[in-house]
Amino acid sequence: MTPENIKQLRKKFKCSQEELSRILGVTTATLSRWENGQATPSAKNLEQLEFLKQKLGKEDPANLKKILLIAGVSFAAMAPVGLMMSGLIDKNNIVERVKGLFNKK
Repeated sequence: MTPENIKQLRKKFKCSQEELSRILGVTTATLSRWENGQATPSAKNLEQLEFLKQKLGKEDPANLKKILLIAGVSFAAMAPVGLMMSGLIDKNNIVERVKGLFNKK
């Protein structure tokens, strides 16, 4: 994936560099270096970027972004996109988890 492809993916996803870096589990500086061609994503990060590209073709970018950012807060130990790739989170899982936060007595 080229630096321009990464930048286009982020823009299609309607994310700031800070938001996409949180979703991928990398620093904002790292994402900036990828977009500027100063560094290359690891194989794992390339896999995550390709996964996001495929998901964007199937899901609403705004909803996908919300799901991944909420997952990042709920499951802080792993990059949200990694959780989605592994099948540990999906839209229904996140919705139920958030509802549970507000329905506790």
